[in-house]
Amino acid sequence: MRSILAVAAVALGLGGLPAAASAQQALAGPGFTTQFPGDWTHVKSSRQGVTLHTLMSPGTVVPNKFRSIPKSGGIAVTVSVMSASHYKRVTHHKAPKRGIAMLAAIGIPRAAKHVKVATKGARFKLDGVTGATAAVTYTYNGVKNLQRDVAVRKGNRMVLIELNCRPDLEQAGQAGLSVVLANWHWT
Repeated sequence: MRSILAVAAVALGLGGLPAAASAQQALAGPGFTTQFPGDWTHVKSSRQGVTLHTLMSPGTVVPNKFRSIPKSGGIAVTVSVMSASHYKRVTHHKAPKRGIAMLAAIGIPRAAKHVKVATKGARFKLDGVTGATAAVTYTYNGVKNLQRDVAVRKGNRMVLIELNCRPDLEQAGQAGLSVVLANWHWT
């Protein structure tokens, strides 16, 4: 016990604890809990049966919370939640159930130009539930964007977790996304 306290005291004396031990904020929604980086901000929006939790790095501005794409230099992770029946009503397609089929739930803005696959679709497990992940790059409103998605369905609830940032900010964006994914729990 003394050695743990000594390490903590030395770490604090040297300017703080490592980033992995930095404070995190809690986020809870229908059917899930998770965390996100402590210095990020959270804006909750609801529209037409979809609840969005937009998580933004310091200084990030997201002009349209329903697009989730930040202004150049910003990093945003959006957790969107909707029912499978709502998905069917809006898209006129049966909601995907699991695995790689969940890629159908991922959307790219119609106005996106120069769309390229950055990471091919692959299966992804989120707290034991199999969904899919993929990443694309494109230009939107004159700004290059990297969009990395994780799409999962649990029961009637569909969850899309999406990172949006400039491609050169991918490492910092992925760090924020990783906090959300690593702390995800279905309730």
